[in-house]
Amino acid sequence: MGLAQALVAYLAVLALTPSLVSGVWWVLRWLKPDYHSLAHGDTYNRSYYVAAMVLLVFAVTAGAYRVAGRRRGVAEMMAGPLLVWSGLALVSAALLRGASFLFTWPLAASAAGFAVAALGGGVWWTEPSGDERARPRQALMVTLCALPAVVLLIPTIDMLWVAMGMRFSWACAVVVALLLGPLWGQVAMLGARRRWWPAVSALIIALCLLGTGLATARFSPEHPGHNSVFYALDADSGMARWASADRKVDEWTAQFFPSSSRGPVPGFPRDRLLNGPAPAVKLAAPEVQVVEDRIAGTARWLTLLVRSPRRAVNLQLTVAAEAQLQAVEVNGKKLGGAGAATRARTIAYRGLPPEGVRLSLLVTAGKPVQLTVLDQSYGLPEGLQGSYHPRPAHLIPFGGPYSADATVVARTYRW
Repeated sequence: MGLAQALVAYLAVLALTPSLVSGVWWVLRWLKPDYHSLAHGDTYNRSYYVAAMVLLVFAVTAGAYRVAGRRRGVAEMMAGPLLVWSGLALVSAALLRGASFLFTWPLAASAAGFAVAALGGGVWWTEPSGDERARPRQALMVTLCALPAVVLLIPTIDMLWVAMGMRFSWACAVVVALLLGPLWGQVAMLGARRRWWPAVSALIIALCLLGTGLATARFSPEHPGHNSVFYALDADSGMARWASADRKVDEWTAQFFPSSSRGPVPGFPRDRLLNGPAPAVKLAAPEVQVVEDRIAGTARWLTLLVRSPRRAVNLQLTVAAEAQLQAVEVNGKKLGGAGAATRARTIAYRGLPPEGVRLSLLVTAGKPVQLTVLDQSYGLPEGLQGSYHPRPAHLIPFGGPYSADATVVARTYRW
């Protein structure tokens, strides 16, 4: 019965902590909307938030032990997490041999600690009774047996948080909860005579750290915020728009989007971007030259030379669904993923050479071919620099390839 309770409690912790940490991060972004614009969803003062989330996971673990461990021995409560770790060790040994040591060594050491708790004189501390005291030698041995888990997994957790960022804190929280499995004996030692004290104190400290993180969250030239604006020109109609993929306007982008309206812009007909009217600047549009157009039965091969007269560095080509695109070749190399497409297909080319790129399209004969070509260069149009205020020092441009201080020109061709 004790093993079942320990197993259920441990699995509940593993299931609850990701949702809890995700909810905390959602609240933080709601309180600080500027966090949405930061690269990879990370923050400059993430150490406060990481420490707080680790303590929240510990608070949940200590609370679960407190509820499930009433009148249960330490060995019984350690058995549940170790059973889960045994399964993880077997799976990792079969599928992730290079990482299996992360589970095997902590499991082996904690199993030795379990043996000390189970065979070293019975229950050597209880919860919640304060009459029984821990036997120092056994307590020390169980603690030493938990060291491999701490030594191996704490650096792994830190690297995961660095690699994934705050946006994926829920995944890191699962690893923290896993780490605390082999440490349930230490959790028991902390809470044996103090009842809810470990969980409550961890929760209070976590809330203080979250508050400190919010209070110190300010952008500066040393820790700048991010935003993005690009200039989009439709060469067919001569219409131009300022646009941005940002979630909301800030103190600088508000001058481009006074109404904060969203909708399609030239070259992005299906995207709902922040956009506002912009002065039309005379810019050379991307050029498309037909090299070959031949029909063989029900198939039509259309070979094109696409170039940018203004030496743009990136190119985006969108073939409308009506062409029923079946295959694509770029400079003689076939691209995957076409296969009689029933919807528009977009091809992105980075690092466009001055001579252009050769594009071959296999479409259904008799079907109209519509190709929208969009080229992108870095920097906003020089002729418009005096029409807007410069970006303040505590903000820097950041975004996707078509959203960070870029100039985009789109033209549509039909055959």
